[in-house]
Amino acid sequence: MDKTWRVLNQKQKGCSVLNKHSKAGEVVQMKGYWHIIALSILAAYFTAFYSCEFLLIGFFAWIAWLYRKRRLSPDKAAALLCFTVTFGIYYHLMMDGNDTSLTLSNAVQLHEGQITGPVSESPQKVTFTLETAESGQKILVTYFKNAAALASSSLPTVKRGAECTLKGKQEMLPRPTNPGQFDYRRYMNHQSMDSQIILNSPEDITCSGSSFLTTLDRARAFFISNNNNHLSTFTSSWLNALLLGDDSYLASDTILLFQKWGLSHLLAISGLHVGLLISILYIVSVKSGVLTKESMQLCLLNVLPIYAFLAGEASSVWRAVLLAVIVIVLSRLKVKLPFTDCLSIIFIVLFLIDHQLIHQIGFQFSYLVTFALLLSARKLAFENSRLSIALLVSFIAQLVILPIQINNFYFFQPLAILVNLFVVPYFTIVVIPLMFALEVTVLVIPLFSQVMDVIFSMIHQQFLALLAWVNQHLDYSWILGRFPPLLLVPYCILFILFMGRVMDENRNRAFRYGLLITCLLLSISIAPYFRSTGTVTMLDVGQGDCFIIELPYRKGVIIIDAAGTVADDFKTPNDKIYRQVIKPFLYSKGISKIDMVILSHDDLDHTGSIPYLLADFQVDEVIVSRYHEISSALANEIRGSHASVRRSQSGEMITVKGQSFYVLSPRDDYKDSNGNSLVIFTELGGKRWLFTGDIGEQMEIKLAKNYPSLTAYILKVSHHGSKTSTSENLLKTLGADMAWISVGSNNRYGHPSPQVIDRLEKYQLEILRTDEHGAVQYNYKGEEGTFSWFMP
Repeated sequence: MDKTWRVLNQKQKGCSVLNKHSKAGEVVQMKGYWHIIALSILAAYFTAFYSCEFLLIGFFAWIAWLYRKRRLSPDKAAALLCFTVTFGIYYHLMMDGNDTSLTLSNAVQLHEGQITGPVSESPQKVTFTLETAESGQKILVTYFKNAAALASSSLPTVKRGAECTLKGKQEMLPRPTNPGQFDYRRYMNHQSMDSQIILNSPEDITCSGSSFLTTLDRARAFFISNNNNHLSTFTSSWLNALLLGDDSYLASDTILLFQKWGLSHLLAISGLHVGLLISILYIVSVKSGVLTKESMQLCLLNVLPIYAFLAGEASSVWRAVLLAVIVIVLSRLKVKLPFTDCLSIIFIVLFLIDHQLIHQIGFQFSYLVTFALLLSARKLAFENSRLSIALLVSFIAQLVILPIQINNFYFFQPLAILVNLFVVPYFTIVVIPLMFALEVTVLVIPLFSQVMDVIFSMIHQQFLALLAWVNQHLDYSWILGRFPPLLLVPYCILFILFMGRVMDENRNRAFRYGLLITCLLLSISIAPYFRSTGTVTMLDVGQGDCFIIELPYRKGVIIIDAAGTVADDFKTPNDKIYRQVIKPFLYSKGISKIDMVILSHDDLDHTGSIPYLLADFQVDEVIVSRYHEISSALANEIRGSHASVRRSQSGEMITVKGQSFYVLSPRDDYKDSNGNSLVIFTELGGKRWLFTGDIGEQMEIKLAKNYPSLTAYILKVSHHGSKTSTSENLLKTLGADMAWISVGSNNRYGHPSPQVIDRLEKYQLEILRTDEHGAVQYNYKGEEGTFSWFMP
């Protein structure tokens, strides 16, 4: 921060806005224009970040337009240009000075440094950031608790500000291996972290000392623990999330449900929560006569920053707290400053402290919505009906974050506007005030808190049940895929024009611009239906199979196998692979309908994600072997989804949207799940493909015997490269040129077997495997195509 201001003071002596010789009153000359200063800093930063000078040129052109329209005076225009150039030089030098290369040793080493930021502890793990003493590099440190000894698995000496020595292997943070998958490494890079250390034991770390903020960390930990001890799991999870910013205790299904319906902002502590806290304190203290208004303001100036730490220190919390603090200070100084200026000044301060905040989606959502509502205040003030105000607020909030929503989650829920209309008042009037009351009673009257616990549980569980019903019966999610960057500027222009006409109450023009916005979104949605290319993708689903075929012009989408995962007991299926890999990939492609799913056999590593696919997508048909045993639970899922089931066997041809698939096996029931795998042959993009499921050597011999003239260009290696498959007999018959192996990294089975690799190399097959290449794709047009893979 000091370095930033040293550069600014050197480069900006001609700017009256921040000149150290300026009088205090001269700073206020920019009153009403601080949002443009914030935009100038953003323009400078993104010009340096993306190395795109067109952004700077565009900003300068906008400033010139404002000057020409006499919306900016010459001195203000000059000051803004000076700001932009100064910050442009600074961020350009900063980007050039960043050394992103990192050389790591595979050996376990000692690392010394200081813990920066809070220590996060959940029921499963402890995480914190260590800034090394030697290089100042930040490392994410994680310790997974031992479930068998939870009482002794905490790290009591690990505190904010402590000097620590730890033993562990420093590794690069995991990167995505599939298109559409969440990029955890990039997410952590935006928090200035590239690597991680996993602690194996509490004995691997020793710490001493702490920061003065440790007292607040301990207070927060006490509140969370006290809530868990005195309240039900359901109520304490909501109390910790809504008041203390710890959502690790909330059910993952609930978080996903709120995300799906655009309600995530209610789970992130922001202006709503801080505003209610101020209102409650004001009513309790001032209205009751305990404190004067002036005393209450002084109290808030001390309480609010403390609450920001207790609430988890998220950027949305600091925005709300600092805005309240600035408003109180200005009111005491009798200085009038527009809310947009206050918000812009806070943005500038937070951005200068940590420019990486701009890459955090919560920060983006928070500022975009708040700015949009402030700029719409004039229109909202003239609305007479509370319902129309709530509807307009919900509509503006959803529309302004739409490109970010689509770019990160690939879908838009049109009915989220109406759902927010009812849910936000429920949280404002019922849930959050009840949470504050519960926190007080837990501390003061624990016995009474149990009564409130029961009341809240009854009310809120009914609400969640209603929301689940809405999700089941009124889910009209519009899956568009990734938002094209080239359409971002047109969308922003149309949105500004649309909102301008809404503010002017020019309904005809507002309708036209709204129609253009809809057409722009439709263009994203229908774009795949005009692409002449098709794609075959082998997703990296770990130790399992999942192949997704997209026909040209989106004529059809076919999935061959849909791997799932099991829980820690290795028996109970869960949705981890589906949620992290398969669903994001389909959503990123804008796929909402699956024409056919082919299940080779009934093992979980080939069928485990089918129940979730049936629940979230329109699936027309499921193809299985006539010897495939469908569980009663899956049968119910299929009936509920209205998908048809077709049992197939050797010799049949399956056609979907003009694409033919030939079933080569099984001919008989071999009394073995792997042996009864469907073997599928097809031709795509001028290549012959053979998908072999998990058949073994004996079945391969029968396959070669039954189809002696069978050839293929791409062989999907059977059973993830097990040594009992991919025999020389089959390789000699096929004459394949390429082998695709879907296999988990460092899997416990040792797949692919060295013997299989030797055989493939003997017959000179090019090998592409998911554990080394990530997702593998074949993109084709007509009879020609190219192969690519996701990992470098």
